[in-house]
Formats: sequence, C-alpha cells, structure tokens
Amino acid sequence: MNAGYNVIFHQYDGDALRNIIARGEKPSILDPAIIIDNILHLCDKHSIDGVISTGDYPGSIFASIIAHETGLIGPSPQTLLLCQHKYYARCAQQDCVASVIPNFALIDPNNSNHSDVELAFPIFIKPVKSVHSIGAYQVNSPQELDYCIKRAMLPDMFLYQFNWFLQHYSSYTLDARYLLVEDLLEGVQTTLEGYVYQGEIEVLGIVDSIMFPGTISFERFEYPSSLPHCIQKRMIAITKKFIANIGLNNTMFNIEFMYNHRTNEIHIIEINPRMVCQFADLFEKVDGTNTYAVLLALAAGKRPVFTQKKGKHAFAASCVLRIFEDKKVLKVPSSQQIAELTEQFPDIRIRIRATEGQKLSYDLQDGRSFRYGLVHLGGSDREDTRKKFEHIKAQLNFIFEPIE
Repeated sequence: MNAGYNVIFHQYDGDALRNIIARGEKPSILDPAIIIDNILHLCDKHSIDGVISTGDYPGSIFASIIAHETGLIGPSPQTLLLCQHKYYARCAQQDCVASVIPNFALIDPNNSNHSDVELAFPIFIKPVKSVHSIGAYQVNSPQELDYCIKRAMLPDMFLYQFNWFLQHYSSYTLDARYLLVEDLLEGVQTTLEGYVYQGEIEVLGIVDSIMFPGTISFERFEYPSSLPHCIQKRMIAITKKFIANIGLNNTMFNIEFMYNHRTNEIHIIEINPRMVCQFADLFEKVDGTNTYAVLLALAAGKRPVFTQKKGKHAFAASCVLRIFEDKKVLKVPSSQQIAELTEQFPDIRIRIRATEGQKLSYDLQDGRSFRYGLVHLGGSDREDTRKKFEHIKAQLNFIFEPIE
C-alpha cells in the first residue's frame, strides 16, 4: 500500500451475519472465540503494523481485542464496550457531563412490572445494544410501554457475541438484554467525529443529520454543519471532557448530539468508538483528507495528518435512497448507468443496497423504512448539491413492485 503498512484482510461480513440472524437462521460460524483464534493465527503467520475494522458491531470490538491480544495499538476492549453498552455509557456521561444527558432508566424486559419508570411521557426506548436504530421507538403513554418493550427486544442470537465480549473482556455485569428508556430529545441532530492519538483528542468536523419529516429515518447527512459556531464549540468542549474522562485512546470516535434551538440546550444522544464510514469521503470532498487515512495511521501508531478545507467542494452530502413501504426489487441501476453518471459527476459515489429479485426487507433495515441505496456528492453549497442529487436520483433506474 502507498502508506507503507502491512495489512491482513480478514473477511468478516457483519452485515451478512446480521441479515442471517434477522431471518432466524443460525450462522455456521458465530463463536467469538473461534473467530478471534482464526485472526490471531493469521497474525502469527505475518508481520503486521496494525489492526482495524471499518464496521461497528461486532467488527470494531474484534479489532480492539486482536490489538489487545497482540500488543498492537488500539483502544482497550473494556472502554470500547463501555461506549457500546448504552446504559453504561449513560452512567459514564452522568459522572462528568451530567447536564447534557437526558433523564434515563434501565428496564429488564423479563420483568413484567415497569411501574418504577418515573419519566414523563413521551419517552424514548431502545436496546442497550443495537445497530441502525433497530428496536428504537418513541413511547407516548404508559399504555404503550409494554407493547414497545416487546418490539424493542432483539433476538438472543444477535446479542450472543456482545454478551460474550462483556463476559470475557470487561468487568460489567449487566448484559445486553436490557432496554434503556430516557427523555425524548428534540431539535437538530448532528454527529461530531474525531480521534484520540496517545491521549490527544482531535475533532475532525461536525456533520448534520437530516431526517425525513415526521420520522427518525435519515434522509441525508450534510457537511459542514450549519449550526452556529458557538454551539459547535460547546459540543467540542463536551466531547473532549467526556472522552478524556473515560480514557478512550488510539481510536476514532463519533458522538451524536441533539441541539434544541428553542431551549439552547445540547444533549448527547450516544457515543460510538469508531469512524463513520459513511462520512469518509464527505470529509475528503470538503477538507481533502479521507478519514480512512486517519484510521490507518492510528492503527499503525502514527499521528494522523488531516487537512482542513483543502477539498474540491465547499459542501458535501450523503443522500439516502429510502421508501417507507416494503417492495420487491425488479431492477437496479446497471453498471453502465452508474458509469455514465460518474462521467457527469466525477467524484460521486453510488452504493446500491437493494438486490434484484428480493424484497427490500431482505437487507437489514431500521424497522420503519427501507433503504435501498446511497449517493455521495459535493457542491458549492446545499442548494447546488441538492439539485445535483435530484438529477442523479432521476437517472437511477430502480424498479419496484408491491408485495402481495
């Protein structure tokens, strides 16, 4: 590689595994101990500079464990698990940045009595471990709570690996079957991305999350953020205080925030101890540095180099192709169509998530909508980028049919 790193590619398809579990099938290889042994065997056979994962769960935890077991650079598994267990993460936030977290409570779904939940409705419920907002719901009344608890529970098979990680690489006693309920947050959602190198915390940028109206399903992500500079500075200060307090080190991270214009309040939604792959080329388009380069440098124990505002565009967006009804996929855009669009817009990135002949629900979805693709592009500003996207979307030849 140009960076001069020795890299082992270990094929671990987390998306495929989650889809198999969602369909109720038992994966042939699920045991974390076997997976870890296989990767360590590869490490023994080769000289490597570092270990990375471009995925959230379980990839980022596996990468941390492998680094820990081989003495390579990486975050400690226990700190990573603290961040990924939403209840323990809230407790850690309460210790040092209590003013920016909502009131919260833990629910044991196996306990039929939930009368001790003293939060004012509406509230938000979510599993203490999930992906893609699966199992997350707004609860409007006590009467809805039991129903939403049942909907929010994830299959034991999905949580098996996370519980194994907790048991073998942490001192935490609460497993992943629990649910978290907390005050409903309102406002503008953003994601701050950064990294920690040898204890030094650096912020790369803040990306705005735009939802489809009336939903919690993402419509697009926009960079740079439109929030006032003073609000962004507050988010950065909160981030540095919290990251330093938990001792997260030698990794990328992102923190999702909610800013309420009406009250001028900032709240932490959650922390993720990993890069946001979906943002990597947004930063490249605007700043000139792809965050995969940051990830590789950290894994190799080198100080990342990140430029600012050196990209080809002043604005960039990741636009989600999504509908709100399950459909059968009859046709997806051809490689020729995508090549023609790329010729018009040389640095666009198009990812097709749908599979011809399958329902949209075949791919892992958020439970409320159906994502079938992503379009990344840059422009001079938001309006310019939006017009380009509408043109591109109209040229992408998806054909769906209703499900009988």
